[in-house]
Amino acid sequence: MKIKKIQFRSIALKRCMDVNIIFPNNSKLKSKVLWLLHGGYGNCDEWVNKSNIKSYVTNKNIMVVMPSIADSFYTDVIDGDRNFHYLSVELPKLLEEKYSIPILEMDNYVVGTSIGGYGAFKLALLYPKRYKFAVGLSGSYDIKAIYDYAVIHNKPTADMFIKVFGSVENFTNNDNNIFYLLKKSYTQGNLPKLYAWCGTDDFLYYISKNFIDYANSENIPIVYNEDFGKTHCYEYWDTKLEEIIDMMYLD
Repeated sequence: MKIKKIQFRSIALKRCMDVNIIFPNNSKLKSKVLWLLHGGYGNCDEWVNKSNIKSYVTNKNIMVVMPSIADSFYTDVIDGDRNFHYLSVELPKLLEEKYSIPILEMDNYVVGTSIGGYGAFKLALLYPKRYKFAVGLSGSYDIKAIYDYAVIHNKPTADMFIKVFGSVENFTNNDNNIFYLLKKSYTQGNLPKLYAWCGTDDFLYYISKNFIDYANSENIPIVYNEDFGKTHCYEYWDTKLEEIIDMMYLD
């Protein structure tokens, strides 16, 4: 097994983007593909440096893809960077072309922390046939609530929200709103398997609860677990990562 940091020239983003990839030992066998998405103000090194991902996939036929995405809520910015397009369309094709690996034909799974949890659910809900399941760890699903909090407490996240979405009105009833997207996917019969974990002492605990309460009110099935006393950190998320990898072989 080996980890490589690779740079791709992105047309969608008009710059080079870093990606960390863990390749399985036997590249001739059909691998599972695990996408790990970082949280806000993070990058592709987060999972490598702050988790035990390398040891968890040792002797397992899993290819792990850890991309860097700018602080953009995993979203195509209004009149700007097409971050979601890069992640969902351009990057898989770049990987397929460079390594002659049919990634989109393989079993794909996506996991994200914090805002990466939002990104993971967004990917799975918009591409339900591609991902076997998606996992949010302390996910920032309720972006509107995060925006409201940022405005009240004068946080820079508020300016980031407006830069990405343009306005609250532009965000409300479209595919950037996970609540809207969840109900649409469920109504159309395309709901993927979704799992969510959050610690009860996480500052985003109420965000996870808002999302799960909404799903329950609409009878939309999501597997949700909370852990008493756990906070918003990789020490907690790493304890779930090994469990998630085991789930990939039970799916």
